[in-house]
Amino acid sequence: MRGPGTSLWALLVVGLAAGCAGSPDELGPRIVLERAERAGHWRATYELGDATGLLRFQRPAAFYREDVWEIRTPGWRLDRAGDDQTLVAEPGSESSRIVVEFPVHTDFIPKEYELFLAFTDGSVAIYSGHLYVTSSTAESSDEEEFLRRVELIAGAGQTLVVQGEVVEGRTVWTDPHGDGTYFYVGRIRPLETEEMVAIVDPGAPGWLVERMNDLLPQMFAMYAESFGEPLPWKPVVLFGFQDTQVSGLSSGGGTLTGLVQMSAAGSGWHEATPETAEQLLYLVAHEAAHFWNGQLHAYEDMADSWM
Repeated sequence: MRGPGTSLWALLVVGLAAGCAGSPDELGPRIVLERAERAGHWRATYELGDATGLLRFQRPAAFYREDVWEIRTPGWRLDRAGDDQTLVAEPGSESSRIVVEFPVHTDFIPKEYELFLAFTDGSVAIYSGHLYVTSSTAESSDEEEFLRRVELIAGAGQTLVVQGEVVEGRTVWTDPHGDGTYFYVGRIRPLETEEMVAIVDPGAPGWLVERMNDLLPQMFAMYAESFGEPLPWKPVVLFGFQDTQVSGLSSGGGTLTGLVQMSAAGSGWHEATPETAEQLLYLVAHEAAHFWNGQLHAYEDMADSWM
């Protein structure tokens, strides 16, 4: 197995600080992400520097934007170019600043990450990968061509969690690898230790919140000691709960670089039992292990994936 150098992780966060030093012009081309004036909506502003008449999204994402996004800049529209999703300007409407808005859309997107993960208190996590664009019309999707620099602005009293950093106000983050990540924005107080930072949905049953607050720090500290290799970055854990009327126990998880998302649903979670405790432990242990086996160290060949 091989492990990426820590220099990659050192590049993950750029300009992370409350207030983000520097004027907007000094920040350069970027995507400004903030809540829109309409309740339940968000706004993404593409500050490009140079005028263009076409933007191509890095991820077509089954063209869900056509049903969800609203283009606020006059003369621009969503379009398709083969398998690609594009933003296109009418002749004479070229611009260096394009504004779009969209609601908190949590629906399933085939073979893709959801645009939003929602928490029961109204907080959200937003997947950055759906925002990345390039003005290149080439068929090749060279990652270096895509705009993957995001200025994230939080509302008053809200906290941002971006790749292991807890920030108030606003921050700027540049994605060095193009996979995208989830930005947390909300009022849930992060659970933070030297080994990890987590957002645990306060709407989960009380015993579940208490157990997660105990289990997560213990699990990450144990793995760091047992593997003999602390992570060279601080992983983010997002734990959501869906209070549905469906019986039984449902849980799941997934990973991105430096981040794991876990969720639980079903009425069976309302009672602390040996079964629920065991399933929760398995979920956390399995997903947390991916940071060491899969991210810190990865297989050189899929033939080794049995390990």
